Amino acid sequence: MCPNSVTLGHDGFGNHWVLDILNDGSLGHVYYACHDPAIFIRYADNLNGFLSSLLEFHDSPTHNYLNDIHDNVVYDIWKNNGQLFDKINFEKANTSYFPFLNQLEGNDWAIADLRNAKNKTGFAWGKFGPNSEIKRHPKELIWGIKK
Repeated sequence: MCPNSVTLGHDGFGNHWVLDILNDGSLGHVYYACHDPAIFIRYADNLNGFLSSLLEFHDSPTHNYLNDIHDNVVYDIWKNNGQLFDKINFEKANTSYFPFLNQLEGNDWAIADLRNAKNKTGFAWGKFGPNSEIKRHPKELIWGIKK
């Protein structure tokens, strides 16, 4: 999901927080990679936002941002498919991404688009099975997921 990243932590249940490292080496957003359900969420704008959520968790272990993501947001995204779009429709509205989309042979792909995502926004990467082929755009927050 994030080919250039640093794992910031895990919860012991197979879920991880990862810091995206951009192609120029700068730090990107922090994502929550959940395995059950199989969801990928923009967790925080930056490393500072992630660390602030840990302090909030320490101060209020029952009601906090981290628990809301873990207990509610992942299931909402799974139920509503999050930011997943049909490849054909995405392609029509985003012709500048044709070189990337052309690498996704056929039309049986879903496109996840987090370019303009806010925190607590994501997509259900596991909707099409546990071994789905996933390709990320080299510079943009766009993924292709084979159906």
